[in-house]
Amino acid sequence: MPVSHEQQRRPLPEAVLAASPVWDGLDGGSLIVACSGGADSVGLLRAAHALLVDPVFSSRFNQAPRLLTWHYNHRVRPESDADEDFVSQLGAQLGLAGMEEGAPLRELHEQQGGNLEALMRRERYRALLAWIEELRREPQRFGPVCAMTAHHLGDQAETILHHLIRGTHLSGIRGIHPLRNDCIHRPWLLLPPEEIREYLRGLGQEWREDAGNADISLTRNRLRHSVIPELLQINPRAREHIARLAGTAELAASAVAEALQELEVEIFTSHDLQRWLPLLGWQTAEYQLHRCESPAFGSADLLARYAWTQLRSLLGSLDNADWKQIDEWALQPQRRLSLKGWQLRLLHPSLLAFQGPEQNQAQPQQAELQPGSRLRLGGLEISLQPCSSEFWSAERSRQRHPWERIRDWGQALSSITSSPPLGPAWHCCLPRETAFPLRIRTAGQGDRLPLVNSGSKLLSDIFIDAKLPRCFRPVWPVLCDSAGNALWLPGLADGAGMRIADGQSPAWLLSLRDISAHDRA
Repeated sequence: MPVSHEQQRRPLPEAVLAASPVWDGLDGGSLIVACSGGADSVGLLRAAHALLVDPVFSSRFNQAPRLLTWHYNHRVRPESDADEDFVSQLGAQLGLAGMEEGAPLRELHEQQGGNLEALMRRERYRALLAWIEELRREPQRFGPVCAMTAHHLGDQAETILHHLIRGTHLSGIRGIHPLRNDCIHRPWLLLPPEEIREYLRGLGQEWREDAGNADISLTRNRLRHSVIPELLQINPRAREHIARLAGTAELAASAVAEALQELEVEIFTSHDLQRWLPLLGWQTAEYQLHRCESPAFGSADLLARYAWTQLRSLLGSLDNADWKQIDEWALQPQRRLSLKGWQLRLLHPSLLAFQGPEQNQAQPQQAELQPGSRLRLGGLEISLQPCSSEFWSAERSRQRHPWERIRDWGQALSSITSSPPLGPAWHCCLPRETAFPLRIRTAGQGDRLPLVNSGSKLLSDIFIDAKLPRCFRPVWPVLCDSAGNALWLPGLADGAGMRIADGQSPAWLLSLRDISAHDRA
């Protein structure tokens, strides 16, 4: 709302409040001012009262709104009761009805733990919203009902800086929103706090000081008393420039929301992976891959919102604490996030993985192989046949298949999902001196794989180095010789027992192929 010539003659706090949309639709209604007793909220109460007793301003309404005070006593500081008495007396002096309520939050905090400031803020808003709803149940008496808080330019700048220091995306840069829950207005977000105190001095109005605001061990207070004054020395309009980011971030968030709706993502389910990977059975948890060719997952904001949307569809509902975890994870998505039994991780710039909670324990499986064997185990067809010279020549002359000897799980899956194979065969070429019978089985505790140039390595360590998800480890095959020594971990590592000397050809070819893909062919 533009500031009229009449409003420009008012003190700035009153003029800014007069131009606020808080008054829209409030004809005959009730306006609650949340007042702590501090300078900012006392200033807001005095400014609202001054406007409503002004016949020029009140003439905009058929029936001027009723002004109410509201105070929440946290009972945390020794002077809390004195603050409540101050607000009650101020309301009485102005002829206003009000509500004082509270709870022993110190005791509640000792029981629940966590951040005391966050608990106070949460309980304060919960109580205010409850009172708004209570008044709205009597529309004939109270009419339309809304509330105001006295957050100002300093608060907005502090909030944005605090979020930036802590690590944030667009959601944090948006700062304090002008409207909360569609009924709590913040009309002074662009008003400097110095203007509020100057306004109160002009009225001769006292206020209460919260001694806790001087404690610079708290991040916000340190920003207020140390960091922001330094920034104002560099540029007197530093707070305004910081606060301006809130509007820019709001527009950017809207653009991200629109981009999210248009995002093209391929989703590969557990069934797809069962056809493409050398698994001896079903993995022990649901596993999904989401592939996006555009650089969308490179945007932390878009990645966080996409992950939030997908997890909410998988879990049914998420809360603000869950969003905070997802939002922070998106700044470093290569690390694993665990949320309500689900894990997510960005394996590759275009590949996001979701793993569900463990549902069943895979049963160990094994089979014995002799030359010429062709058998089925779990979901695989396994064959051990003589290796032809043509096959070996082709293997030596061409670049390896993307699913062979790739030790990084994300790169392997990116290669497979970029052009999903109908049913890839996983091959192992073995020298003539290989000792039979061979065994193919799942990994056991303490299993080691002898390597060509670096001794041997625990299979469990290879799984970790390859970043193979836990849900695949119980069903990933291991090829062993007659003595039980590991020879091959398909797709992850080749053992020393597979080494073919220069000038020689392998004698045997072991192939693993998905049964369903083979049957379709």
